[in-house]
Amino acid sequence: MERRSTNDIGFTHHAGDITAHTGSSHGTRLSGGSTGGVVEAVGADTTVYLNIWAQGAGGVRVGRNSSQAVHVVGDFNSSGAFTYAGSTFVVTPVSTGGITFGTSSNPVAIAGSSISLTSTHVNINSSWTLLGGSTTPFILAQRSLIQFTVPAMAANSVDESVEVAVTGLTTNALTFIQRRAVWNSTVAALTVEGHCSTAAALRLTISNLSASTISGSTVSGYLWRIECPVAV
Repeated sequence: MERRSTNDIGFTHHAGDITAHTGSSHGTRLSGGSTGGVVEAVGADTTVYLNIWAQGAGGVRVGRNSSQAVHVVGDFNSSGAFTYAGSTFVVTPVSTGGITFGTSSNPVAIAGSSISLTSTHVNINSSWTLLGGSTTPFILAQRSLIQFTVPAMAANSVDESVEVAVTGLTTNALTFIQRRAVWNSTVAALTVEGHCSTAAALRLTISNLSASTISGSTVSGYLWRIECPVAV
C-alpha cells in the first residue's frame, strides 16, 4: 500500500492486522485486503457483537459524503431507535425479494407531514384497514362486472326482484352500481341501486322514473363494493 500517514509528528504504519483488547474475551481487529478495509469484532466466543459508539451526545456517521453508498448485509436488529438526519433516505432491494419492514406480530409506524407512495403497483394486504379516525375499518374495496336482466316495467314503477350472485359479498356491505352504457335505449330515466341483506346475493332496486313502459333487456354494469364487517 503506497498511501502514507498525514500525521505531522511521525508516521505510524503496520504491515499486518492490529488486535485491541486481547486481555478480554471480546476485542476489535483492524485489518484489510484487496476488497477494502475491515473493522472486525474478535473474541474467544463464537458470536461477538461489534459496537460503534460516539462520545456523549455525538452522532455516528457512516460515509464521508453523498457519493459514498452504504451497504447493510444481513438483518438490522436494534433495541433502540434508528434515526436518519439526511435529506433523503433510500432503501433499494438488491433482488426481486423486495423489502420487508416488521412482521405480522409487530406493529410498524410511519409518521410524516406528507407521505408519498409512488409505484406502478401498490398492494395493501391486511386483515382490515383503518383510515383516519374511523372506527369502522374495511377489509376489501373491489370493482367487478355484473350482468342482469332489467324486467318489463310500467311507467313510474320500482322493481326489487332482480338478484345477482356475488361471491364473498357480505351483508350490509357498501355497494355502488356504475353503468357501462345506458340501462335502456328508449328510456333515459332508469336508475339501478344495490344492497346486500343476504350473503353473496346482490339485490337490485331498479326504478323507471319515466312516463313510458319498458320491455325487459339484458344489461351489464360495474359493482363497486366496500366490505367492512368488523369494528374497532
